[in-house]
This record gives sequence, C-alpha cells and structure tokens, in this order.
Amino acid sequence: LLLYFSSSLFFFFSIFLLSVAFFLFVFSLFVLHKVHLHCTVSSTNQLTEAKPGNSSMADLQRVQQSPIPRVVCFGDSLTQRGCEGWLGHLAHAYQAKCDVINRGFSGYNTVWASALLPVVYPPPSTQLPAPMLTTIFFGANDAVRPESPNPVQHVSVESYREHLRGIIQHARTVGQAKHIIVIGPPPVDGPRWLEHSNRQFMRKDTFENRELGHTRLYSEAACAVASEEGVLFLELFESMQLAFDDWRSAFSDGLHFADLGNAYLGKRLLTLIRSQLPEISPKSLSLWQPDWQTQAAVDAKLSEGE
Repeated sequence: LLLYFSSSLFFFFSIFLLSVAFFLFVFSLFVLHKVHLHCTVSSTNQLTEAKPGNSSMADLQRVQQSPIPRVVCFGDSLTQRGCEGWLGHLAHAYQAKCDVINRGFSGYNTVWASALLPVVYPPPSTQLPAPMLTTIFFGANDAVRPESPNPVQHVSVESYREHLRGIIQHARTVGQAKHIIVIGPPPVDGPRWLEHSNRQFMRKDTFENRELGHTRLYSEAACAVASEEGVLFLELFESMQLAFDDWRSAFSDGLHFADLGNAYLGKRLLTLIRSQLPEISPKSLSLWQPDWQTQAAVDAKLSEGE
C-alpha cells in the first residue's frame, strides 16, 4: 500500500512539473515575440520615407492621429459662392494637406457677421485646432448706399472699420488664427447689378443701391484696418479694374464673380500666401496622412517582422 501511494504521488508530482515547464516555455516564446516586434517597429519608426507628395510619417505603423490643419474663409456671398470659384482654387492647392472651410454667408455685412464670431472662431481644442490661416472678406454689402430704397444692409464706413477690427481681433485672440488675410471689396458694376436685381426679384427699381465710388471708401477702410492690426491685405478694388481690358467681364451680374474674377482672386491669394507666408504655402506642407506607397512599404516591413 505504501509503495502504491508513493508511486501515485510521484506520478502526480511529475505531471505538475511538466505543466509548469510547458507554461514557462509558452510564456518565454510570447515575451521573445513581443521584444522582436518592438525592435522591428522601433527601427521602422526611425525611417523617413521620401515618396511622391513629399510626405513623412510621425508614426509609420499607423496613420497619424493629429487633427487636420484648417483654413477658414469667412465672408459674405463672394465667399459663399467661392466653392466652385476662388475658394475652390485654394482647396485644390491644399488638397490632402488641410481642410479649406467655407464660412460665407450671403447678404451679410460686418455687423451681422460679428454675431457669428463665437461659432466661426471658437476657442481651439484637441479636435478643432486653431486655423492655420483665415481670410476675412466683407464690405460688398456694407457698401450699400444709405439712400437706397432698402438700405438694410448698409453699414457706415466708420462702423465698418470698427466691426472689421473686431472680427480680426476675435479671430486672433479667441480663435487663435495663426495668420490672417483681409480681402478688400472688389469693384461693383452698379447699373448691371440693378438690372440683374430687377430681373431676379421682378422689381422696377431705378436707383442703383451700389456704386463704384462709394465702394472705394470701404476698400480704403479695409486696407487701413488691416495695416493697423498688422495683418495681410489683399486689394481688389483698383487691381481688378487694371487687370482686364474690361473689368466688368470678371463679374457675372455686376456684383458676384464670374469665372474670370474667381480665377483672378484665386491666383492672387495663392501668390500672396507663397510670397508672404511661405511656411504655410501648399508646397511647404506635407500630406496630412502618409501617401499610399509609404503606408504600403511600412505594412510590408511590419509583416516581415511578424
């Protein structure tokens, strides 16, 4: 009986030792695999790929988690309609590198625009970074003549100056926009706009509510405010009248840009960015996410290490 008991004890003890040994063996294999994978990823992360698009990865194992940079374009209908025009030119230049956001509001003047500032330029957060660049493009509606039959959009030059200043300061301090470009109002073809408005709204007005000489005052005011606030200014009023044999051909209805006007503004804006803000010009920025060739190469290298 004693012999049988001793044999049984030895058998179970042997089974226990074998189980412990097997567990330790499996655990050691797991640890070695982790160490090998860590070394592979570490060495891969030190690589900098120079692929098409001049992209580089902060983390070559997975796509970047940082929020995409933003360009916020704030303005009236000249901005709202810009998606297929000048703003589209800007978005095309920055494709896959940052978001170009249209915050244009048709018919708005600087007074009404000021009420939107908390929404357009909120304090930056982890998911909503401060704008890399913002354009502020108002004045075409502020410049409605005060003696017009319906002068509701009119804002005096003095009030325009102060509200434009307030928009700039809010974008800079609350929204923390890194760069600001003020775009001055373009010239306006008053007779053509009157004809278009009468046809569109079935009216028979005879008074031109917008006039070239009156709009000039707002262009000059925008230039002065931009200079006082130390931000860039893109002048359109004089330059557009000199850029074409007939500057009126740059407008579709006397007020809004035609293809020619959109192309002109898009080109002027990108030229200004390249010359005055070269650090954020499209060619200076890397792709927000790695291009597919870089990602494919990284995945292949990681697969080799598995």
